[in-house]
Amino acid sequence: MPQAISIKNKAQLQPYADAASHHIKLLMTDKRFRYEDLVDKLKERGIVYSSSNLRNKVSSNALSSALFFILVDIMTGETKADIAVVK
Repeated sequence: MPQAISIKNKAQLQPYADAASHHIKLLMTDKRFRYEDLVDKLKERGIVYSSSNLRNKVSSNALSSALFFILVDIMTGETKADIAVVK
């Protein structure tokens, strides 16, 4: 894939990545979860992250869709998320 297309794709996807990270941060505040709490809950499911690694993923908008949904599930008990994407 040409680099120009790759750069354009990243720019087009960025609002969605921003919204996903923002949603996780809002849930953490609303449900009173710390990164350490999420790391412990992930570990119970056989998924190992350090709190600093998870914090970096959320802060840098680098969440995979699978990680996003498992974090939502941990904090809400649901595997769905109603997020607003600002384009």
